[in-house]
Amino acid sequence: MEKHSPLWNARQTMSRRDYEVFHCCGSSFDDTSLYRHDFFEVCLFLGGSVLYQIENICFPLERGDLLVISPGELHQPMIMAPAPPYERVVLRLDGHALKELSHDSSLNLCACFDVRGTPYHHLIHLSDQDLSAFMNLFEIMLREQKEARYGQDAMRRCCVIQILLFLNRLTAQWHAVAPDEEHDELVDRVFEYINAHIVEDVSLEMLKKLFYFDSSTLTRRFKKQLDMTISQYI
Repeated sequence: MEKHSPLWNARQTMSRRDYEVFHCCGSSFDDTSLYRHDFFEVCLFLGGSVLYQIENICFPLERGDLLVISPGELHQPMIMAPAPPYERVVLRLDGHALKELSHDSSLNLCACFDVRGTPYHHLIHLSDQDLSAFMNLFEIMLREQKEARYGQDAMRRCCVIQILLFLNRLTAQWHAVAPDEEHDELVDRVFEYINAHIVEDVSLEMLKKLFYFDSSTLTRRFKKQLDMTISQYI
């Protein structure tokens, strides 16, 4: 893929009103804390040593992994080693634009983001053939964003629709990578409680009494699934 240097918006906002794509490569972040945004996101992982957290699940990434993230979902990349650098292509989609694309094509292109309660869990590992197809479409979008050409908006629109069609086909067939281990129900419950009451005085001692587990058990099981302690997460 040709090296592009778009302006990466670290504030997690969109600079366009419809959709935009970035090709990013780096070894560090100014802010690696959990964040959420109000748009849809597709992230194609191309290189690096990265553990990616979405809500209460952490994914060790491999080249060709495709992540889908919905508005409001907590997520963050965690770089495990500075080299090789973290390389990815990120597609951001405004919710209204996504609905318009679905309406105009008479297809539910939003379905690929509806992953809660499924064995899919946000992550697809692409075959070499599918990876090549996605990279070609992203490359066209990057060129169209960089240079003013005849039919620029129409070309971008065609690429986005093809990307979403491929993505929905893959999710419909459950070609996905599940976490190495099953969810820990206790960790899921603690995670949901913390998120729902984060503006309150949440503490490990209070969680211990609420869930009837000792502090060491709660901390050990939480860290095993999310690679951080409860106190660190809070």
